[in-house]
Amino acid sequence: MDADISRLYQEARIDGLKPSFVMELVRLHLHGPMTITELAEALRHKSFHDRIAEKLAEDPAWR
Repeated sequence: MDADISRLYQEARIDGLKPSFVMELVRLHLHGPMTITELAEALRHKSFHDRIAEKLAEDPAWR
């Protein structure tokens, strides 16, 4: 599924969006703004905070 998502974004010429971001983006789109903690709880993703920290460290667009 990640490969399909990547292909769709490439075809739409959307750069820098990784398939791993999709669930977070869908949740925010459906439910509006929320804190990182609220989003993590909504996704029930124990390592969500770690993933956000990694994204912040490796991608200036997340800063």
